[in-house]
Amino acid sequence: MAQAPVSSLTAGGTPASGTLCRLIYHPAASGPWNMAVDEALLLSAVEERAATLRFYGWSEPTLSLGYFQQYADRQRHLSSATCAVVRRLSGGGAIVHDRELTYSLALPAGHSLARATEQLYLTVHRTIAEFLNRWLSQEGEQPATRHRVDLKEEGTSRSPAEQPFLCFLRHEKDDGLLRPSSNEHAQAREGTSKIFGSAQRRRRGAVLLHGSLLLQRSPAAPELAGLSEITGQTFLSEKLSQRLAYELADALDLELDESSLPEHWKTEAQRLEPRYLDPGWTHRR
Repeated sequence: MAQAPVSSLTAGGTPASGTLCRLIYHPAASGPWNMAVDEALLLSAVEERAATLRFYGWSEPTLSLGYFQQYADRQRHLSSATCAVVRRLSGGGAIVHDRELTYSLALPAGHSLARATEQLYLTVHRTIAEFLNRWLSQEGEQPATRHRVDLKEEGTSRSPAEQPFLCFLRHEKDDGLLRPSSNEHAQAREGTSKIFGSAQRRRRGAVLLHGSLLLQRSPAAPELAGLSEITGQTFLSEKLSQRLAYELADALDLELDESSLPEHWKTEAQRLEPRYLDPGWTHRR
């Protein structure tokens, strides 16, 4: 299929090089549609060797279950009991999608990191952490209340059954943790909080990585503070995504082309959406 025209410059005005990658900013949508689009993008990476970076939102607070979680386990989290629910293709714990920035990245098998599960995860997360640390510094957070984002160094030895229901209460290796930058003021503020995390799904050498960055506390997950509550700053998903896109492109050697979802992949997402609406998929054990 013909490729869309590609811009020859990055956000900073320098010549671009690397893997051609669609950059898509999607409006808020339902859980089934968002998951269907992510799967369609994974298929496009398999069938057309296409890379895509997508930022999107949610039209209502939605609980997404990890691929291996049991539907009955949602009873462990009463705050999200009235939320819409959808099951992801990827594993991990449940996520309450609400006041966040959600991202997905589909890479074809030919990309250097497509088959390097841990390295891809680390590269994306390290880029987000460095980006947020610069953002916090530039936005003028005061020394007495300053925070920084680090990646968790060690994983947990607990089995999935022993893990908390919510993904953001699980602190896995290389998850993004927001913590006070100085112990001197740590007692006066909320302590270390997981602020972003991702999960992957692979297919025929291609990979889909999607994840969430918590911006504000959701009424459906009151135990999870967002960047705004912890730092006292305002974070707008549109502004963050526009800058983060090019940080990720540099780290992953991607040449971004901002575009809409191609019509044939929109059709594919429409074909896939009924699965994510099907109780047989969502409620399965």
